[in-house]
Amino acid sequence: MKINIKKTITFFVIAGTMILTGCNGGDSSESAKNYVANKNSGKLHSINCDSLPYEKNRVYFSSVEEANNAGYTDNHKECMDN
Repeated sequence: MKINIKKTITFFVIAGTMILTGCNGGDSSESAKNYVANKNSGKLHSINCDSLPYEKNRVYFSSVEEANNAGYTDNHKECMDN
């Protein structure tokens, strides 16, 4: 049996065991991403930001350090102001 939840996470239930096979068309680690960078502006956002870029312009990261290492060093002031 295949179950789609919000069309972003796909699970397979085999013999009573649920197996995560992917999120947003990517790997299962996608669900652990806490930061979103904008491919166009270079801004880094918290995953909970009210001003996230369109999905096609998003790059996901688990940490600020990971995003910075990929070149996304410009923090969005409204959600990343520490």
